[in-house]
Amino acid sequence: MSQRNSLGFASGLACLAVFSLIVVAPPPASAEDLQLFYDNFDGGQVIAPGVSGGFSGFTSLAPVQGYGGLGSGSNVMAGMFLHNPTGDNFTNTPSVPTTLRLTGLPPHSGIRLSFFLAIIDTWDGEHFDSPGGPQDLFNVSVNGVNFFRHTFTNFTFNDQSYVPPPGGLLSSLSNRFAFMPGEPYDDSLYDMGQDLARFGNIPHVGDTLQLDFVANGSNWNRPANESWGFDNVRVTLLNVVPEPGSITLLSIATLAVARRRRDNDNAKAAHVAAERQVQGFAASRRRAGVRISGFGVRARGKSAGPS
Repeated sequence: MSQRNSLGFASGLACLAVFSLIVVAPPPASAEDLQLFYDNFDGGQVIAPGVSGGFSGFTSLAPVQGYGGLGSGSNVMAGMFLHNPTGDNFTNTPSVPTTLRLTGLPPHSGIRLSFFLAIIDTWDGEHFDSPGGPQDLFNVSVNGVNFFRHTFTNFTFNDQSYVPPPGGLLSSLSNRFAFMPGEPYDDSLYDMGQDLARFGNIPHVGDTLQLDFVANGSNWNRPANESWGFDNVRVTLLNVVPEPGSITLLSIATLAVARRRRDNDNAKAAHVAAERQVQGFAASRRRAGVRISGFGVRARGKSAGPS
């Protein structure tokens, strides 16, 4: 094989190798879920890399008292929890929301929310004394839009609008938290992470997430005898698309190197071709019996110059 053909063949192999690398490179990573935020209020807060933020508004903590140990597996109430006793409808004192705000979120299609919700003391539920009467409500909103608004009660003779799924109600009609010493009122606890229908796929896009949690209603009566709290708050991003893998960058870099090598090969091939053209011209002259010299042109065996 000639040198020129060899160079062309090598260049072709280099391009083929790059093409093969790009073709056989793995497809882009599929979308996956990502834990964005977690807080158990015992020093166990975790925030995803590149994301910043946390709780604001009313953020006071209290011991979990009789709620301790409720849950399943490693997801149980323990240590401290966030306890919000603000607001009083009878004195026109508004409830102060507990707000979780996070920024720098990667692209995603929604969120999944999980937390223990403690309903403490004399929540009256759907009505008090008569149908259509005053209510006690718990609300959750996403970026200012309320998506969860339900009544809760700790009395057997009242109804509530929230119906938990199987496994969602962890305790009811049991005095597990005494906000004031000696108070006799019952409390309840819900695992809202079990309610996938409401909290399993909450629509959300954009790089900023704000969750507001607040209790209110026409019969909301704190600080006298109603409050709420939560623990083990977890936010998961759904269908997060990872950044392009290093294999793509490697393919691009290899392609650039191969292109430079191809250009060098082409230049070398052109130089070799030029040299061979000169060598071929000289050889053809020798076969014709013509010698080129600085004193003229002579035919073989006789002078070609003046006598």
